[in-house]
Amino acid sequence: METHQIIIFLIAFASLALNMIVGWVRTKDNMSFSEWKGKPSSLQWVVVAITMSATVIGGGMFLGVGQIGYEAGIVGIFIGLIYLLGFILLGFFSNRIRKILTENNADSLIDLLSKLYDKRVVTVFCIGNLLMYTTLLGAQFSALWEFKNFMQDNYSFSWLLWLCLGIAAFNIFIYPIIGGFKKDVQTDVVNIIWLIIAGAIVAYQMINEGIDVSKLKTEQLSGTGYGTVFIIGAVLFLTPSFLIRLDIWQRIVAAKSPKHSRNGFILAGILSFVFFSFFTLIGMWAYSKGATNPKFATLDVLGKSFESNPYIFGLIIGAFFSALLNCADTFINNTGLFLTKLTHSKLWDKQNEVEPSKKLLIKVQINCLIIAAVSVIFTIIFKDFVNLLAGAFSVILVFIPTILGLFEKNWRSSMAAFYSSSISLGLFIILFSTQLIDRKSAFAPCVIISIIINFIALRLDKSRKANIQ
Repeated sequence: METHQIIIFLIAFASLALNMIVGWVRTKDNMSFSEWKGKPSSLQWVVVAITMSATVIGGGMFLGVGQIGYEAGIVGIFIGLIYLLGFILLGFFSNRIRKILTENNADSLIDLLSKLYDKRVVTVFCIGNLLMYTTLLGAQFSALWEFKNFMQDNYSFSWLLWLCLGIAAFNIFIYPIIGGFKKDVQTDVVNIIWLIIAGAIVAYQMINEGIDVSKLKTEQLSGTGYGTVFIIGAVLFLTPSFLIRLDIWQRIVAAKSPKHSRNGFILAGILSFVFFSFFTLIGMWAYSKGATNPKFATLDVLGKSFESNPYIFGLIIGAFFSALLNCADTFINNTGLFLTKLTHSKLWDKQNEVEPSKKLLIKVQINCLIIAAVSVIFTIIFKDFVNLLAGAFSVILVFIPTILGLFEKNWRSSMAAFYSSSISLGLFIILFSTQLIDRKSAFAPCVIISIIINFIALRLDKSRKANIQ
């Protein structure tokens, strides 16, 4: 193994070791279940911004959005713009969310649903979100495996690479399960700083070399690379999906005040837009320089651009590994919560009592381990990283009517919410798994059907209640 390759892997290893130290230092032994899932009113706005943007731009987004840039060009920038506008709107709406949680004596989205809907609605919601977060976690393992394949093809496959992969997997499985939301936030701060430093170096190199626009395809510059349905669907449905994500509600609740929440989400939107645009441009840069494999486009162009400087390339690889953990820890946390609500609902309702809280903490940690293992199976079944991301993020869109009912009593009906979400969720699973239509667009008909069914069922439920009275 050549010296420069050893340097690359040693620097990458150092970044992972730093992440592991932060993840393990001062982990509280007598943590309660409520602390594990997220302590309310505890985070400054800057920390809210960092941990929220880290969850959005972390994970395999470095590869995934880069692949979008390679295949479809500025579509990735459009998605970043949607995140910018969505987070700004969410920032101003966060006070309403905190208020409705307080009014119903709830400290999480799951608890609020349990207060305002019946058990079957909560069950379907948990199943849908469990599917989403498990798939997203699978996408992180997929990205890790793609990285392994790239390094194996281009560098000596030594014990150092295995060591890096092993520590990354160890971090994914261990510290978020033991430390919960608090460790999720702490490692997010370290990882996002690492990513910003590496990003600045790559941006400088990309600006110096430039992107040869003449070598790009027309659809890469027009935004039609994935078809107009994908763009229209993303604009119409991606923003409302922010209201459905448990990880976003966690951070709204964790902010010190409504002001901290608002400012944090505005900054998170700006950071997300900058990085989505940046990752997209790297993919387009790779295409203009002749990269041939979309999955490895970003790594390929960076490897060639920094091959003479192993220190810089090692730092970039380390940042990639660190970014991968930004999402994985959040997804493990959320899947554990949803599975625990499904399997131990009665115990969940007693979470504020001392003994049930201790039991719940053990249950949720065991469930996290189970989900992490299951997500590896998802990686084997659905190997396409971009399809995993697109499918995972869009599956929860079928719950838009259910979530809107939380904020408007006249739109709230357990019967309507149950039938609209369960039927459309079942349809989505069929379309996504069988590929009857493109996986990236499978959500569109399902969301429309969910809205139509909810509208009809809501009217029928109101008529039924009126007749009873």
